[in-house]
Amino acid sequence: MAQGSPAARGRGRPRCDACRSGRPEPTARGAGLPRVQGRECQGAASTLYTTIEAVGPDFDRRTIYRTWARGGRSHFLDAFDCPDPSTTAPRRAVTITPLQALALLNNDLTLRLSDRLGERLQSEAGENVERQVERAYQLAFGRAPTGVERERARQVVVSHGLPVLARAIFNSNEFIYID
Repeated sequence: MAQGSPAARGRGRPRCDACRSGRPEPTARGAGLPRVQGRECQGAASTLYTTIEAVGPDFDRRTIYRTWARGGRSHFLDAFDCPDPSTTAPRRAVTITPLQALALLNNDLTLRLSDRLGERLQSEAGENVERQVERAYQLAFGRAPTGVERERARQVVVSHGLPVLARAIFNSNEFIYID
């Protein structure tokens, strides 16, 4: 069994870090990523932090390298049971909620990753929609699409484009759950 194959991963559901790190920068260690913006509070000796979703290759690193401010939370990671950074969490809660599906469908990170997958499919498979669909299934699931999947995916690509197919794949049970 190949090391990177879906079967080698074992059963289970990936944690929020795996969702966040869909295109991880392989650089290990180093400074944390500033994902919060501080603002001085008038008349108080404190700073109010708000979360920012930075874009670019420097920010594609694993969530573990994220700089946390106790008051700055990521709504995307919160949907996937990421622990509150201001407390210790010996064990993460594991939930399955409709909010997670909506986060995967509509979050800026998902939209960017969908665009990137669409670009990759186009560069690797050319303009041929059949080859694009075949490559998408191979990358996402490690298998070829069935006849019905191939036809439906082809219709999506022709009608709406590769990024929409990528978003549908990212929200499929087969992609989200590891069997």
